[in-house]
Amino acid sequence: GRRPQGLLVPEWTLPAPREGERKGRGTERPDLVSTLETLRTSAAWWGREAVYRLKDEKVRDWNDLTSDFADQRTILGVPHFWSVISNLPFLVAGILRLRALSGNPPGLLVALKHVYSTLFFGCVLLAFGSGYYHLQPDNDSLVWDRLALAIAFMAFFAAIIGEHISERAARLALAPLNAAGMLSVLWWRMTEASGHGDLRLYAILQFLPMLLIPVIIALFPSRLSRVSYVWAMLLWYTLAKI
Repeated sequence: GRRPQGLLVPEWTLPAPREGERKGRGTERPDLVSTLETLRTSAAWWGREAVYRLKDEKVRDWNDLTSDFADQRTILGVPHFWSVISNLPFLVAGILRLRALSGNPPGLLVALKHVYSTLFFGCVLLAFGSGYYHLQPDNDSLVWDRLALAIAFMAFFAAIIGEHISERAARLALAPLNAAGMLSVLWWRMTEASGHGDLRLYAILQFLPMLLIPVIIALFPSRLSRVSYVWAMLLWYTLAKI
């Protein structure tokens, strides 16, 4: 397959072009095996880089449990009122999309119905988990916030794989991705309880897909007509992490 252009990975991680490949063949879809190898080596390189940069220092929790909320006011007896209420759209969107999935709504792939269900169920969980955390910020409530986020985000990543690469690969990847996401949260909680909270695995699983999703979108055309919602969600997620 042709070497993909614009990847944010070192040149040496990319697979070499096959013998006899013609130059300038830029209009064909990349060979699946070659592109998957590119994604694998890219992910491995970024994973090694993240572990290397974090291995000699404690990864501190990037959430200040009491002072970093956008709203500090108590309204109607609810602390951080607007921060808590801002989670309602997740609840509404999750419930509406779950109801829509009971049929065959347009704009979605039927083969990925279970993946979409997990994503929207994760949105519902996120509304409660994040609302609980903002209402009563501590490590116990933060666990539920991060568990819900891990479920939703890993399902979103699986949906991107299914819509752009392979529906079967997405269905197979969903359970391992969700298991890895939840285990990363439980690992952080266990290590936090012993006084040295380790967020490395959680951080890798949160940010590595953010690097891979644009690559997947660029290399593989979507089976759906529009991908603007994906870019909007990536932008929203990036801004939320700043």
